[in-house]
Amino acid sequence: MNSVKIFFLEIVRAIAELHSFSETAAVLNCSQSNISYAVSEVEKYFGKKIFLRNRRGCQLTTEGATIVKKYLI
Repeated sequence: MNSVKIFFLEIVRAIAELHSFSETAAVLNCSQSNISYAVSEVEKYFGKKIFLRNRRGCQLTTEGATIVKKYLI
């Protein structure tokens, strides 16, 4: 069975609150590439895209919002 690291889930929760990969990286004191990797691993684990990204930040997809509500709140 595949697993996902708890820290990766914490990263997803932080992004959901901050709406920004770069701001999350700054708050958690890690690189933006680490943030992107964590999101990628969580998306692979759940088999769903979690965030919609654009120039102004990001927002949860419908599936992402469900995951955050079910597993991270």
